[in-house]
Amino acid sequence: MSGQRELVPQALTWAAQSGQIAPPELLPRLLELGRGSKELRRVLAPILGERGRWLAQLNPDWRAVAAPQGADLEASWQDGELAARRVALRLNR
Repeated sequence: MSGQRELVPQALTWAAQSGQIAPPELLPRLLELGRGSKELRRVLAPILGERGRWLAQLNPDWRAVAAPQGADLEASWQDGELAARRVALRLNR
């Protein structure tokens, strides 16, 4: 991934649009990439899945990567899985 950084946002967008979830073995690397890039955070959130959101909550450096924002925050609260609802609740407090 490091050699093709300009392709990562597009690949993640395509994965999200097709409803795919990142494989567990890629989650730490993706969360680390998202930690350093606000642009990547927006496209990462949809593909993290419940496991990725759970993993992000275990590392303070990754929490912002999985945190929903704006309309996504409301949608996470209304329709999200348990992990997403916990994040939304923490952000609203």
